[in-house]
Amino acid sequence: MAGSSQPSPWCPMPIEAGTPQAPARPFHRRPHLVPALSLVFALGATLPATASDFADGLMGGPDVWEVRGLEPGHELELHAGPSSRDSVLARFANGARLTNMGCAMKDDERWCQVAPREGGKPTGWVQGRFLREGAP
Repeated sequence: MAGSSQPSPWCPMPIEAGTPQAPARPFHRRPHLVPALSLVFALGATLPATASDFADGLMGGPDVWEVRGLEPGHELELHAGPSSRDSVLARFANGARLTNMGCAMKDDERWCQVAPREGGKPTGWVQGRFLREGAP
């Protein structure tokens, strides 16, 4: 296209005849930037602005949760399924340590499948808002 006054597919501006001009590279021609920007947009769109030790994610998370945030005299109920309508299998006080088995969203609430650290039985589901990362 050198020597033509037609727009280049690389640059929307006409190139003057006899002008040494390197064509501009549009964004879609810079594949090395796509993975990094995709990650930035994905993380920015999905990470909530909460404390990092809170049960705020559905993937990964710590190996151990600690029950925190309950009102005095209350206990966190371990349910057979991810719903307060499911049967209660056990109850835990603030400070109880539980093994993380993964979390899921159900009816706009985060539920985490857990097992007691001592004994490991029974396994069940608790409300994620009362879980924080615990020491192993």
